Amino acid sequence: MLTRYSPFPPSNDRLEQLRANAELDSLTYASEGASITGDHPAGYHWHESELTAEVDWNAAKAAIRQWSGHRSKGAVLAPPTPPLAEGSTMAFAVRVMGIWASGTCRIVRLIDEERAFGFSYGTLPHHPETGEEMFAARDNGDGTVTFRVAAFSQPAGLLTSILGPIGRLIQRVMTRSYLEGFAAFAASASATDRR
Repeated sequence: MLTRYSPFPPSNDRLEQLRANAELDSLTYASEGASITGDHPAGYHWHESELTAEVDWNAAKAAIRQWSGHRSKGAVLAPPTPPLAEGSTMAFAVRVMGIWASGTCRIVRLIDEERAFGFSYGTLPHHPETGEEMFAARDNGDGTVTFRVAAFSQPAGLLTSILGPIGRLIQRVMTRSYLEGFAAFAASASATDRR
């Protein structure tokens, strides 16, 4: 089995194997959907951040669909573009402070409204943390879109427990990267559409 941490990136085959093995796993927390509703589960750290950009609404939705926030941080995903469907299981690997961290998640909620779009995924047993994270975009109706990430989490293992405040800093940096990745993808797509 692929370990959660490695000095080397996993092969695509190993990451796909990790994803397939997680298909029958249960979520590691009880408050399914709370990252969207804004409920703050007891015992979890809550974190949220937003970024507003002048981008086309369809480009913003495409940024979410293409996992551009994750890709901007160099994440490797299995499948390469996980489908946005409730119950879909995915695996990832991302380099953090020189170490590759891997994990598995399941999409638990979708947002698909006229002016809001996104999803939340919850952690499965092979994940450095326990909790849920939401990635969403909101059309502000004035030519701008607000990208939002909201999460609740707690350490799922010894290393993430030991990291404590450093882990929270890493989470804030990752969140900012996700938001900037979504906005950059949408801005590029918007510029292409205007040509």
